Amino acid sequence: MGLNLVFSNGVGYPRTNWLAFGGSKDEQKFKYFLRRHQLPTEVWYNAYPGLSAFDLKRNILIRDGIERNDMSDAEIREWMALF
Repeated sequence: MGLNLVFSNGVGYPRTNWLAFGGSKDEQKFKYFLRRHQLPTEVWYNAYPGLSAFDLKRNILIRDGIERNDMSDAEIREWMALF
């Protein structure tokens, strides 16, 4: 049913009835259809050039530590290790 909710308005997707009935019944056939119709993209957007997902997560933890004022000594040592 999840495929129907996301893809039911797409060109070539099997008809659904109230989004819950009909639609794609064969997952592998649907995935093959998607692969055949993929187009290469010419552009790429990166909101944080040069930063990995690991870097972003670490930056969030650092910011959260700056905003906290009730950390124990062990938590402060763990937070300082992020630097």
